[in-house]
Amino acid sequence: MIDILLQPFMTKIASYIKDDFHFLNFIPDEIPEDSLLCTFDVVSLYSNIPHSLGIEAITYWIEKYPGVLPHRIPEDFIIDSICLILNNNYFQFGNLNFKQINGTAMGTKMAPTYATLTLAFLENKLYNEIELKFDSTVKEVFVKSWKRYLDDCFIIWNNAWGNINVLFNILQIKFTMHCSETELPFLDILVIKSKSKLLTDIYYKATDTKQYLHFKSSHPRTCKLNIPYNLARRICTIVKTPDLRTKRLHELSACLTTRGYPHKLIEHGIRKAESIPIHILRNCEKQRDTTDTLAYVSTFNPRHPEIFNLICHNMPILNCSVKMNTVMKDVRLIKSKRQPRNLKKMLTQAKFEDSESTSQISKCNRPRCKICPIIMQGEKIHFLLQTKTSLLKLTLRVSPKMLYMFLIAVIVMINIQEAQKILLTVLLYIEARLKMNAIGFWKLVNIFIHVVKIILEFHPPINAPMRTNYLLGPVTL
Repeated sequence: MIDILLQPFMTKIASYIKDDFHFLNFIPDEIPEDSLLCTFDVVSLYSNIPHSLGIEAITYWIEKYPGVLPHRIPEDFIIDSICLILNNNYFQFGNLNFKQINGTAMGTKMAPTYATLTLAFLENKLYNEIELKFDSTVKEVFVKSWKRYLDDCFIIWNNAWGNINVLFNILQIKFTMHCSETELPFLDILVIKSKSKLLTDIYYKATDTKQYLHFKSSHPRTCKLNIPYNLARRICTIVKTPDLRTKRLHELSACLTTRGYPHKLIEHGIRKAESIPIHILRNCEKQRDTTDTLAYVSTFNPRHPEIFNLICHNMPILNCSVKMNTVMKDVRLIKSKRQPRNLKKMLTQAKFEDSESTSQISKCNRPRCKICPIIMQGEKIHFLLQTKTSLLKLTLRVSPKMLYMFLIAVIVMINIQEAQKILLTVLLYIEARLKMNAIGFWKLVNIFIHVVKIILEFHPPINAPMRTNYLLGPVTL
């Protein structure tokens, strides 16, 4: 929440740039011929900000723009919350616990905004020092030329102002500086100085192997179809010179060909990107979509059938209810895919346990979980119908998602007519026992019925005698 409250102050920063495309709008076409291209990089930004300096900077911005914060949020709440976050940065390495006493943690949600506002506070001091050392005209030009993205700064320095090393005597944080009279990279842009003119080219690091996603990779097809267009659009946005742009697009075409992309798809993406005027490509102000959206998120697997179209087709079922019709009114349903666990995520983990854990069923202990109060824990499981006790061979942390998967596995073992009856029985039991809300209940009814239809196409039902034993499981939870 602190990050959300502090973000509106970012627009008050004179040097603030959102991304590399935003930076393109601040690059002038012509500059004095004796100018110098310079970049500054803050050394270890997050860990080098003293707590006292950060608190002073945040207080400065709150007092300077008091109308930015909501009226119900007092200044003391913001400062006390930031102090609580800064003084309670804990992390674990191996079996040891540590507390960070200097700077802010890299993973803290508010860290980027907090660091940006702190540097902006120092920049305002820098502007005043520039005015004292030179004059107000130099300060005005300096403020327009000085641009920053997090800890990366860029400036077009006029040598008539003197040696640029004077900035090191003013800045209070350690910087590394790079200067050039010809060309200099900043973010993904290579700024080229040709006499008094400035040109831009796309910048690739020396270590960039251009290993774009292979066309035969197991990813959603829509993702792969849009890669040539988005890469070509990026080139057309940054590179304005026609000859240089054509050269970069040919390089992109050759690179995508080696990654298995069809030639027609590459050419279509390039033509589509070239047809957009440069002023539209560099327009950072996008119209915001105010339509309420409801995302259907599923893990991508090419072997799984897609049920999104079935959900959209049966959405009118929800509208039959007066209550649900009000809830789902003017809501746009969209499809989204999450990345499944790849080999790297399977083989690596953030924490390693030295001791062997005992196989057992345990609660997930999530505050909103409705399964934990009724789940049976332990190292053994007793089957009522078979009067048999089995020793568990794996560890299960039971959650609502696991219960849904279990219900689907049970439903697979019956035909579609019986599936609908037992499904409604089980879900009614869940609704009464777990007190699910109406939206969640009817969402399960709708989705499960169609999941059963799809699953039964690939898995035939088992025989009737075994079916009876399995059906009694969910009802006797």
